[in-house]
Amino acid sequence: MVNFDTRDFAEEVSLFTVYRAFVMQQKTIAMVVNKFKIKETLISGLVWVPAKNSEEFIMKKDTMNN
Repeated sequence: MVNFDTRDFAEEVSLFTVYRAFVMQQKTIAMVVNKFKIKETLISGLVWVPAKNSEEFIMKKDTMNN
């Protein structure tokens, strides 16, 4: 979960804008997770991973398979 410290940019951005961005982020996450298909003990779906994190993702995926 992302922690927003509004003191850093209180003069530039309203609190409403920060909350709106947070709500949009959570809605987007929920929308993507809801697209996954669940069948018994398997969850399948498409995932996008930034190139800079791809090796870490593959290592974690491989540890889950063992």
